[in-house]
Amino acid sequence: MPEYKPLGFWSVDVSTLRSKLDPSMSGLFGVDAAEGAAGLEQDRLVPRIHPDDRARASRCLDETIKNRGPYSYRYRLKTENGGFRWVQATGRAFMDEAGRVTHLSGILTDIMHPPVPADIAVIDKLLEAHKFAQLTSDPMLGCLIEAVLLHAGRAIAKNMDPFALD
Repeated sequence: MPEYKPLGFWSVDVSTLRSKLDPSMSGLFGVDAAEGAAGLEQDRLVPRIHPDDRARASRCLDETIKNRGPYSYRYRLKTENGGFRWVQATGRAFMDEAGRVTHLSGILTDIMHPPVPADIAVIDKLLEAHKFAQLTSDPMLGCLIEAVLLHAGRAIAKNMDPFALD
């Protein structure tokens, strides 16, 4: 049975296909944390995915948008030393009041370490709160919950491996 270690949080705006990454995710994809927080084009991220996994990763995202549901897929992510590590992306689609997918949000985990159920529960509840925040007339509420999700993802990753984010 695989073991999981949270690595960070990310969100993709479906209309622009720009991805926002928390600081630890930015580091994994070799980009500056400020750039990751502002949002990156897919062409900045895809080169870090193993060439044999890119089509499947794209297909999974397309299916998630089409089916408006959860997703979970594994792929190999290029490391700083040129090797690859197996990761799993897990998350879901979020819709507007008309039922159109607006963005995908989730976490990336290293599949070499055990999950921490309490951390997973916190992320699940924050993702649920974010969904409901999108139904309100206050756009700031969704932004605030996204900020908390980014912070939670970073805190979880740092608690799992304090040397990884120094």
